[in-house]
Amino acid sequence: MDTREDRLLALTGLLAAGLIAVAVIFVLTWLSDVRRTPVPYPLQECAPPSSVIPLKTSS
Repeated sequence: MDTREDRLLALTGLLAAGLIAVAVIFVLTWLSDVRRTPVPYPLQECAPPSSVIPLKTSS
């Protein structure tokens, strides 16, 4: 093989390895998120308007 073909083959191999690595990381992240049970978050109520302190403006 000549040098140009070797470089092209090496570049193709690196790109394929990178694609495989990204796919594996994505799948592992997705699986770890799917397996986790959802945690119910407590509902928070907004404060009534009477308890809101108005901002002081300097005039």
